Amino acid sequence: MPNQKLDLIPAPGGAMSARGECSKGLFARLSSDGKTDDVVRELACDPVMRADAIAARSALERRQRPCGAEGVAILIMPLVGVYGLADRNEEQWASFWKTYIDVLGELPFDALEAAVKAYAREGEYFPKPAQLYKLAEPIAIKIRVAAWRAKRIAEYKPPIARQISDEDRQKVRAMLAEFKLTPPPVPATRETPQQMAERLRKMA
Repeated sequence: MPNQKLDLIPAPGGAMSARGECSKGLFARLSSDGKTDDVVRELACDPVMRADAIAARSALERRQRPCGAEGVAILIMPLVGVYGLADRNEEQWASFWKTYIDVLGELPFDALEAAVKAYAREGEYFPKPAQLYKLAEPIAIKIRVAAWRAKRIAEYKPPIARQISDEDRQKVRAMLAEFKLTPPPVPATRETPQQMAERLRKMA
């Protein structure tokens, strides 16, 4: 039976789910489709959201880690019972688990778990590794993006406005004085169009 062949699975090296330490609202904002720089700046400049992101950082970093052989076994084993598989010898079971672990073991646990649940709702036959990977990868990307942005928010430092020294101000004033243009004199009395044209002709 399949459950008697778990000793053929390599020792676990992945991470289990770390749900509960990042609210759905925060995760949605951290994993949104906006540009990372814009999202980080917006959340980092909000004291409440910044504090929440920093508090969730460790959980998100754990959550993005590969589920490894243990995670694959935990999530795939129920499907073996649901869909039923022909019995195999030890070599065949070893090959079976190796294939699923090689393809799915790098995914975060939560991403693969969501993929398994989604497939179980509609799939008629035991899923191929590629089918589960296709369902899980978009979720995995969101988890990784959220973890990366939380890290960026924790390390965010707002730009510091450059302070202009008195020396700089004096240099600017000197430059303006050096290139300052003297405007033409304004006549004291109102000119006729003919007088203005004559005056401008003489100045040319």
